[in-house]
Amino acid sequence: MKRKVVLLISAIILIGLVVFGCIEFQKYNHIRSLKNKKPKAIVVKNLNANIQRYYMTNKNNVPIYESLDGKLMAVATLSNGQEINSKEDYDHKWVVVRIGNNDGIISKNDVVLSTKGQHSDDDQIKNPIVKYYNTLDNTPIYSNYRGHEVPIASLLKKERYPMLDFDKNWLMFDIAGKIGYVKRTGVKLDYGIPVLTYHHFLENRENKLFRTSGTTITPETFDQQMGYLHNKNFTPITTGDLENYLNGKIILPENTVLITFDDGLQSVYRYAYPILKKYNLKATEFMITERIAKTPYAWNPNKVDTLSYPEMDQMKDIFEFQSHTNNLHSYYKNKTSDVVALPYNIVKSDIALSQKIVHAQSFAYPFGQYNSRAIQILKELGFKSAFTTTEGYAKMGVNPYLIPRFIITPKISLTLFKYLVS
Repeated sequence: MKRKVVLLISAIILIGLVVFGCIEFQKYNHIRSLKNKKPKAIVVKNLNANIQRYYMTNKNNVPIYESLDGKLMAVATLSNGQEINSKEDYDHKWVVVRIGNNDGIISKNDVVLSTKGQHSDDDQIKNPIVKYYNTLDNTPIYSNYRGHEVPIASLLKKERYPMLDFDKNWLMFDIAGKIGYVKRTGVKLDYGIPVLTYHHFLENRENKLFRTSGTTITPETFDQQMGYLHNKNFTPITTGDLENYLNGKIILPENTVLITFDDGLQSVYRYAYPILKKYNLKATEFMITERIAKTPYAWNPNKVDTLSYPEMDQMKDIFEFQSHTNNLHSYYKNKTSDVVALPYNIVKSDIALSQKIVHAQSFAYPFGQYNSRAIQILKELGFKSAFTTTEGYAKMGVNPYLIPRFIITPKISLTLFKYLVS
């Protein structure tokens, strides 16, 4: 009898493992299909260097820096003796140059004034049609693509650069105001950035009412996920950085992620904020501003309380706060979001109030629901981006008002999480 029970239990476990394995395999395939959707090329308009003076590099491997989240990040190096076009001085220590479709800076200690001025406006790629490419290693930029190839600069490895298709062997890139050529063999097409979405956090021991919730995970799970991002040197970005990426105007590391939270729940302050702070990872919280408390609630794991203004103030070193409406995070009829169902003037007034309270430039649609009118309202109010709950990667060419995200649920294993962000 005991042997039969053991065999039955073993069979049940085996069946469970097979079922779980099939579900996990289906999730892998789904994510793989989303990864493999090719990005679209876009036109980056109105690029104008407004050249004021010329400089010459006076040493080898002169770094060009880009500012990301207030920090200077080296994105390329120039060879010795390269003439560069500068649009202006950044300050008394730095000069501004073009790097891709954005502005970079070079130290004045690394250049000398040049009186030759051999470059003309024709050297600028004014309105390029670009895609992002990831460098596989430190990648040379050449001054020509025929005959003797002369390297003039180098792109750093494992970075995302907006480049212009030239022919089957070469890509074009604007480097310090000069057209450079990059071999296709040194890069791979970039397939987008993962945007992660979280909601609520509870310890297992205190979770009595939300065990079946698809949006409640444990702090331990979150810690494992954020620890992985930290250990793999992921760069967390803001919504503004993502907007610039989608517009082809920024250089980002290959390992880049946007971490978002919806609804502004108190458990984010209690559990997620300390973990993000431990790993020095930035994040975005989409707030339902009418629900922000004036003073913190007493912690109660059986309730879903919201953040308070004092808690938000403490979180500003890690979080940016954006809009999830003021008081329209509810269903109207037949599971239709208020943002979609209510009259135009009510929706616009509500979102405008939310925008004013948190100084928002980005928006998350309640329940992921939107229509053309909602998008038009966001544009009229000056929002730069908006996020859905549709799964997918934020790729070049995506509508900036329909950015997809991945909702992180308890069913996403750490192995699947690693594959999702990689």
